Amino acid sequence: MEPEFELHGDTMLLQNMKINMLSIKEEKYPNRESKIETLLYDGEKYKIHNQNIVNYEVYFSYKDSLVGVLKFENVMKWAKDYINHLYVYKDKDSIYLQYIGRETQIQDKKGFMSSPAILLNDFYRKENIVSDKEKEVLKKKFFDFYNPSTSSYKIVK
Repeated sequence: MEPEFELHGDTMLLQNMKINMLSIKEEKYPNRESKIETLLYDGEKYKIHNQNIVNYEVYFSYKDSLVGVLKFENVMKWAKDYINHLYVYKDKDSIYLQYIGRETQIQDKKGFMSSPAILLNDFYRKENIVSDKEKEVLKKKFFDFYNPSTSSYKIVK
């Protein structure tokens, strides 16, 4: 069993955030399965189902205006001190998300770190997102609620 995700951060920050996690697991090459679930929605935490995951993409937003993405591989799952911690930081006017996958990394705060959250339109420009369809898909990943109890894996080709 993989450990549940724990979310750490200032309560006032978390009250204004949405965090959606795209979990990707590989099933019978070349197909892969993925699903998206909400971990946090305006201060309310949810339990995601995270067994046998290969990669994660975490889409987060703050006050429905600043957005960011944190992508990482589930490389820690073989470590003896395996954990799943997400930390939300605010540094001046920037919001960051960090993943720490081992207990030994907590003290040194070593782990995968997102870029600072930016305005949605700036994110589109930075990532060269120009099609309206792709913009809409990303907008949903940042702002919509994905109920973990009804989310299911779908094959991605």
